[in-house]
Amino acid sequence: MKYREPVPSRHISLRTMTVLTLGFASIGIWFQLVGYSSILTLPPDAEPLPFGRIAFLSAIIVVMLSGIFRPGLIDNHHLSLRLVMPPVLLAGTGMSLLAYHQTLVRPLNLAVPGCALMGLGYAWFLLAWYRALVATRDVRTISIILMGAGALRLVMPLFLSSGLPQPWPLLATVALPLLSLAALFLVEEMLEDQSQVTENPAPPAIERVQIMQLAALGFGLIVLRALGSGGIWGDSRMISAVPLAQTILVYGAGTAIFIGVGYVTITRRAIKPLSVLNRVPMLIAIAGFLVLSFLLPNYRGALVTAVFAVFNEGYYQMLFGVVLVTSAGVLRFPATRVLGATFTLTYSLSLFWLFVFENAAPLPNTIMLVAAYVLVIVTALYSVRSTEPADNKWSAWEQQDASNADYCEELAAEYDLSPREKDVFCLLAKGRSLPFIQEELFLSEGTIRTHVSHIYQKLGVHSRQDLISIASSKNRKSDGGLIN
Repeated sequence: MKYREPVPSRHISLRTMTVLTLGFASIGIWFQLVGYSSILTLPPDAEPLPFGRIAFLSAIIVVMLSGIFRPGLIDNHHLSLRLVMPPVLLAGTGMSLLAYHQTLVRPLNLAVPGCALMGLGYAWFLLAWYRALVATRDVRTISIILMGAGALRLVMPLFLSSGLPQPWPLLATVALPLLSLAALFLVEEMLEDQSQVTENPAPPAIERVQIMQLAALGFGLIVLRALGSGGIWGDSRMISAVPLAQTILVYGAGTAIFIGVGYVTITRRAIKPLSVLNRVPMLIAIAGFLVLSFLLPNYRGALVTAVFAVFNEGYYQMLFGVVLVTSAGVLRFPATRVLGATFTLTYSLSLFWLFVFENAAPLPNTIMLVAAYVLVIVTALYSVRSTEPADNKWSAWEQQDASNADYCEELAAEYDLSPREKDVFCLLAKGRSLPFIQEELFLSEGTIRTHVSHIYQKLGVHSRQDLISIASSKNRKSDGGLIN
């Protein structure tokens, strides 16, 4: 195929990026508040097993499994779930807050269902926000949003839990999901107006790299959480590893270093082809693990160690998010399925760690840490040889399919298709299903069917096969084309 100029990245306005950052950060801050602050701390030895934590993690896994096996169920009912899941999360938060501060029922009878409801709501928010990030289709934009949200997630829980008197922290746990939901409404409207979808599955070699990186980073993320001062979600070890007087300095310095290193090694490298995009960040992640393995024995008393731990957590979360979002956008599977599979892995590992290693001797922890190092190193060294020139698009291999956009423009102008009808037409011509198109364009099933009906009328066809025949006959006039 003859080389054409690459398809330009979709432009995301500063306003859209700001709303994305604040909305995504809001649900992350909520997660930190209820799991890693004193707001939902259970009384010592309240239960023989951490049933609340188990219920929370298990509920997340249930939702993510639905994303794997029934992605259309979540995508097709997105508008309905948008009205149902936030109240579910708020109801679970209220039940968990009241569980050990009332005498009407056994605390466990409120805490476990409450944590399960929180897990269901939080899992839906995760899927919704990561799908919104996938829709931006620009690595630099994604990295900036994740960096900003990560900085807020590190700093704001500390301020809300330690810097404000009651009842403000409790009110924050209610307000943050509502703020995140309002931002989600705005973002989906903004992205719908700005949509310029180009869907080209990655070559198999790049797919293997992305999958290996996702698995290794997901595994390493659990190790990082479990061996830090916070532990797995809901652990009683969550308060800062240094005295409160030094906490602001620790988190401020760690966050500043995270922003600087993240910008230089991830955001500025966003112009690199996807096959080499994450090489340097992965090496930094490996170095972070190795340094922490030496510093962890003195973690609770060392200021420098605490600063490094804050930086490492923020940087690793940002890298994990970039790899997850790019993978969801370029693998041949629906984005919801990729997200569901990744989060199923991470939260299943959290449950496994909770049962097996949470109270174990240091040796198993060391073994798990070494295993994480090996996985991350193998992934970082496993790369493909890229002959594509660097550019600032969503994916390097889209250069070979850049002519697709030209034929879409020609056919759209010839048959007087609207911009949205053109997006639907291009995906239909590639043989994409209606649920897939609905997910890619963030539209409801009824809206998609209306666009399809209008396209059929303008093209004078009565079936998808007729539509594909028109696109194919147009394409055969040149080398390459819309249908490969």
